[in-house]
Amino acid sequence: MMLTPSLKRWIILFVVCSCTMAPAAAGADSQSLRDQYDSLPPKGKFATGAVVGFVGAKIAVGSAVKAVKVAGAAFIASEVMNAAGVFNDIDLPDSVDNVLDDAKPFMQIAKKRTLTTINDLRTTVREKINPAKLRENLEEAMVKERMVTLGAATGAFVGLAL
Repeated sequence: MMLTPSLKRWIILFVVCSCTMAPAAAGADSQSLRDQYDSLPPKGKFATGAVVGFVGAKIAVGSAVKAVKVAGAAFIASEVMNAAGVFNDIDLPDSVDNVLDDAKPFMQIAKKRTLTTINDLRTTVREKINPAKLRENLEEAMVKERMVTLGAATGAFVGLAL
């Protein structure tokens, strides 16, 4: 995923605020926010969920669109370079071959570690984003915080639609 400049700024702001706040103060602030949230009427909780859903959808869609644009531009640029013959004259020096021969044992280890890490990530994603588990989580959220869940879904729908 490619980070947009505005998303980078938000992440930096979050990290700076997180690092500068004392842990006790952060706990007190989060408890204060939780108390204020709990005191909201159902319409307030719906509105909170709608804002979170809308902003989340806009950030996700905006980042995805920009990533696709960059990937598409890079692909087109590489095809133009290939058509222009830029890649025809690639001649690697012999020293590169020697380095590659020296690195072959390490390449096998790196390949195994990479594949293991990718498989672990794939397994974790399958466990966490299991459709049956998502349904259970949604049903649980609907029972515990019905208005927030409906608001988040509505906000995400509007964010995706606009």
